[in-house]
Amino acid sequence: MSDLNNSERILCLIKFGKKQHLESLLHHGALYFNSPEIFNNLKAKNSEQGDENEGAIWIENVQAVRITCSHPTLGEFKFDSVPNSLSKLTQFNHNFLSCSFYCITSKDFENTNRFTIDERMTAFGQHALVINKPKLFIESLLASADRENLALSGQKVEYMDLSLEGRIEMTPFIKKNDHLHQREYRIILKNQFEPRLIPLEGIKDCGTIIPSKNLIEGTWEVIN
Repeated sequence: MSDLNNSERILCLIKFGKKQHLESLLHHGALYFNSPEIFNNLKAKNSEQGDENEGAIWIENVQAVRITCSHPTLGEFKFDSVPNSLSKLTQFNHNFLSCSFYCITSKDFENTNRFTIDERMTAFGQHALVINKPKLFIESLLASADRENLALSGQKVEYMDLSLEGRIEMTPFIKKNDHLHQREYRIILKNQFEPRLIPLEGIKDCGTIIPSKNLIEGTWEVIN
């Protein structure tokens, strides 16, 4: 599983969610991986969790698109895009599952000793599991993936402007700039299609569950 470059070290992983789900993860090691379609469908209900680009392998923003629809009895229908505006075409391949965490790294303190979490993160849940032993947590996940014979990959998400004209090649680790404040570290299971739980061992002492509000109101600070 790929990690950060040598100049950046994960200090803390945070999972926002429902308290019962976080307790299941911390006390029973139940880590849930979801399918891209779930996040596609969430877009209308929750703009923070939903993402219309989940599972995209490329996005193409083009001018003057004509779409033709043929019906065996009704004939052919043509639809033209709105003039002087870009139309978005997306190719999907939902062949993976994902699990995401808010990630605080050493890079966040390069130019400051203080750091705060965006209040929009409360849209993910009223509680948060603060994993203060990320190395131990990731090692447990890698061991579980090895036992289950699963292909796993993880890294920080790269945020980009996905509205530019032309084709943009996508991966599960690319998201639009609107989600930059989520500071996501994403773990994916390759060639998996149905949501599933991955059992982790020895993580009970890896973190603490606290109300999301308390976490948002707090300030992270480097003490020299």
